[in-house]
Amino acid sequence: MKKNTIIISISAFLAICLCISLCVALTTCKGNNEDERSQSSLETTPDGEIIYTDKDGNKHKVSFDDGKESATEIPLPDVKIAQSPILGTYQGTVDACVTLTGSTATVDGSGVQVDGNKVTFTSEGTYLLSGELKGQIIVDTPDTEKVKLILNGVSVSCADGPALLVNKAQKKVVLYSACDSVNLFSDGTDYYAEAEDGSSAGMPNACIWSAEDLKFDGEGEIYITGNCDKGVNTKDDLEITGGKIYVNAIGAGMRGNDSVSVEGGYVYVCSSAGDGIKTSNIEEGKATFTISGGEVYVDCFSDAISSASSLSVLGGSISVKTHGTLAQAAIPSDRSADRPDGGPGGGPGGGPGGSGPGGMNEGNPNKSSTSAKGLKSSGLLLITGGNITVDCTDDAIHSDSAVQIDKGNLYLSAADDGIHGEQSAIINGGVIEIVNSYEGVEAIEITVNGGTIRLVSSDDGFNACGGTSMMGGPGGGGFFAPGQSADTSSADSDETPLLTFNGGYTIVNASGDGIDSNAQIVITGGTVIVYGPTNNGNGPIDHGDARTDQLTISGGTLLAIGSSGMANTAIGQDFGVIAFATRSSFPADTTMGIFDADENLIFAFKSPKAFASVVFSSASVKSGAQYIVGYDGTISGSLQDGVCKDGTYTDYTELGEIQAE
Repeated sequence: MKKNTIIISISAFLAICLCISLCVALTTCKGNNEDERSQSSLETTPDGEIIYTDKDGNKHKVSFDDGKESATEIPLPDVKIAQSPILGTYQGTVDACVTLTGSTATVDGSGVQVDGNKVTFTSEGTYLLSGELKGQIIVDTPDTEKVKLILNGVSVSCADGPALLVNKAQKKVVLYSACDSVNLFSDGTDYYAEAEDGSSAGMPNACIWSAEDLKFDGEGEIYITGNCDKGVNTKDDLEITGGKIYVNAIGAGMRGNDSVSVEGGYVYVCSSAGDGIKTSNIEEGKATFTISGGEVYVDCFSDAISSASSLSVLGGSISVKTHGTLAQAAIPSDRSADRPDGGPGGGPGGGPGGSGPGGMNEGNPNKSSTSAKGLKSSGLLLITGGNITVDCTDDAIHSDSAVQIDKGNLYLSAADDGIHGEQSAIINGGVIEIVNSYEGVEAIEITVNGGTIRLVSSDDGFNACGGTSMMGGPGGGGFFAPGQSADTSSADSDETPLLTFNGGYTIVNASGDGIDSNAQIVITGGTVIVYGPTNNGNGPIDHGDARTDQLTISGGTLLAIGSSGMANTAIGQDFGVIAFATRSSFPADTTMGIFDADENLIFAFKSPKAFASVVFSSASVKSGAQYIVGYDGTISGSLQDGVCKDGTYTDYTELGEIQAE
C-alpha cells in the first residue's frame, strides 16, 4: 500500500501557513474492478474537446482547445559565396548591351557613357550587362522613368567606392538577374568615413548604394560583399520581388531608409558586426517594413530584421539568427534548482528574487549587451502569416509599442524574451513555439484570444508588468498575511498590467512564475496549462496586491501546478476551482487524476517536473461539490503536453477529498 500524503483545503491554500484545515485522506489503492472509478473514461472529439463519460453513459464536456499543431524550425542554409560570374539567358528587348572588359567597357546602343573604368547610365531604359569590371557602375539620369539593369554574368569590384552607385534616377533602379546567371559585386575597404558628428551625411557607404528607390528582381543570383560597411543601402525604398540575393557585409546587410518590402525571391544576409535588414527614417509615415512572400534568411551580430516604424509579416518564410555579445553564458531553459534568494522570478515587475531591479528589459543578466533582437519595430509589429524561425541573444519578437499575432507559424529561441511589447501583446491565432526564453511573453497588457502557444522560460512564462522603470519587490507573490501586500510603490507607469486569456491553447513550462501579472489575471476561455517552478521563491500563478488583485476564471480550462511556497489560486465566476498544496513535492513524471463524487474521472495529467501545488478549474468543476484526487496511477490512452486526452486512469493511490470553491 502506498503511503498517503495529507492535503489541505482551498481555504488553507490562501493562508500563510500550510498546516490549516486538513482534509480526510483515504487509504485505499484503486484498481480495475467493475465498480471502480476507472470505468469512467476520457475521449477527444474531432474538435479537440475532452469529453468524460460517466458510468451511466452520459457525456460531459471539459472545455479544451485542440493544440495539435506545432511550429517547425527552419534552419539557416549553408551558403557558399560564388567566386566567378556565370552567364545565363535573357530574352527581351533592351536599349543597349554593355560588355564589361576588365578596366573599361563597350556599348552597343545608347544611354550609356564610358569613362575609363566608370560606366554611367544617363537615360531611362533597359540595359543588358555582362562581363567583368574593376571599376564602378553609376546611374545618373534626370529622366522620370525607371532604369532597369539586366545582370547576366556580371562581376564588378571597386577599390575606392561602391561597386554600384545610384546618384539620380527619379523613378527607380531595377536590378534584374538573368535566368541561371551568377553576378558578383564587391567594394573597397576604407573609402567611407563618418562625418565628424557621427552621421553618414549622405555619403556612399555600401557596396550597392542608392540615393533613389531600388528594386531587386529576376531569375538568377546576385552576390554582394560589403567590405567597407553596408552591403546594400538606399536613402529611399528597397523592394525585393525575385531572384536570389546573397549579402555578406561588415555593417548592416541591407538598409532601405524609407521602407523595405519583400514580396518574393530569396534573400540571405550575413553581417559580422552589424544589423541584418533594416529601415531607419523616423519621419511619420516612413520606415515601414513588410514581408509578404519569398524567403528571408539573416545571420548577423545585431538586430536581424528591424524597422524604425512598423513591421508587418504577411507571408513568406523567415529564419534569423543573432550573435550579440552575452555578458554571461545563457541560463539553461530547464533550470529547476531551488534558490534560497527567491529564485529568478521575483515579485512585482518580474525582477530577481529579493529586491533587485525588475520590470521589462530588467533582471536578466544573460541577454545581449547590444541590441540583437530577431524581429524588431518601433511601432506595431504585426504577423498575419508566414513561417518564422528566430534564434537570438536578445528578444525574439520585440516592439517598442505593440505586438499583434493573427496567424503564422513561429519557432522562437531567445536569450531574453520570446515575445515582448512595451505596451501590449495580442495573440489572436497562429502556432507559436518558444523553445527557450528568459521570459516567454512580456508586455503591460497581454491578451490571448486564440492560437496554439507552447513556451519554455527560465523566468516567468507570461509577465504582464508595469513598464521599463518598474522595480521588483520581494521574490514571488504568493501567501500574504492579512493586511500585507506586494510592494508596488516603485511603479511609475500609468498603465495597469493585465493578463487575459479568452481562447486558444497555451502550455507554459516556467522556472520562474508561470503566469504573472502585477495586477489582474483573467481567464474567460481557452486552455491554459502551467507547469510552474520547483523553487519556492516563485509560483505557477502570481498576481499583484493580494487584497485587490486576483486570477478570475469564467470559461475554458486551467491547470496550474508547481511549487507551493509562493503559490496563488484562482477565483471562479460560475466556475468551481479545485486547489490544494502538499507538505512535500511529488517527483517529476508523477501522474494525477481528479474524480467527481459520482466516481467519474474528469481530468488526468502527467507532470514533466516536480510539483507541490495544484489549481484546476473547468466547466466540469462545480463550486461546493466534493472531488477526489488520486496519484501514481496508470494513464491509458494518449497524452498531449502531459494531459490525458482520452483513456482511463487506474491503479492509483487516493490522495484525499476536497471541496471545490
